[in-house]
Amino acid sequence: MVFPQKVYAIGKDEDLANVHIWSYNGSDAQKFKLFYTSTSTYEISAKSSNYKKAVVTHGYGCSKGDNVNQYTYSNHPNEKWILEPVSKNNVMGVKYAKDNWNSYVYAYPNLTNFHGDCTNFVSQCLLASGRHIDNSAWGIYRKNRNYTEISDINQLNDSWALTDPSPWISAKEFKKYWSDRVGTFTLKGSEILKDPSKAWNLAIVQGCVIQKADNFLGIQGNATHSMYITGYENNSYLLTYHTNNTLNKNLLDFCRQEPDAYYIFYVF
Repeated sequence: MVFPQKVYAIGKDEDLANVHIWSYNGSDAQKFKLFYTSTSTYEISAKSSNYKKAVVTHGYGCSKGDNVNQYTYSNHPNEKWILEPVSKNNVMGVKYAKDNWNSYVYAYPNLTNFHGDCTNFVSQCLLASGRHIDNSAWGIYRKNRNYTEISDINQLNDSWALTDPSPWISAKEFKKYWSDRVGTFTLKGSEILKDPSKAWNLAIVQGCVIQKADNFLGIQGNATHSMYITGYENNSYLLTYHTNNTLNKNLLDFCRQEPDAYYIFYVF
């Protein structure tokens, strides 16, 4: 086994002890444990505190260069870390969706009362599955903690950095961005109801995405709703999504409600 020369360490069992780099020596200060939370985030604690104190961003800091230190764990957002798979792992994205279908992770805005949270939620699931942020287009960054539940564009711009228009939060822009990067299939709801195998036989698995698009005079219009595939039922897909927070709704039930809509399948 090869050990790195320098590793992160917390040398003291006390609140506000700093996290720093130190030559590797195998001490308890350099041994950390990850604790899984209910929202698919992680608490990180050092053995030197008997895993009672967490690695935190000091003062809920969101800016580049803000300090990271240790504090007694109290289930606050600045003690919870998002870990991304290095490579694609749809299982992680599905778990994230099931953990958070009816909740909101503090690292992201809650857009339910703005223009809907469905695409924001699907983007989080994709990130959790190893689709890494593209800072030039598909991504989001929290600038401060002034706002979390967003009700207007000024609040969003105050506390978040993202491209405008943004495929991270907009169903319409999500379609434009990802259609050029992954394989897609489109079927009308009535087609799926008449022959469900047309959808079932596509190269679609858990962790892929389905969007609903408008029917504009018989032509596919803008995408209006984004959903994440989290399971299967009766040769159909189960969809989980935000805005009208829903876990595992059968695609066929969706098609029965809106048979004239178009459904876009994204192969992630």
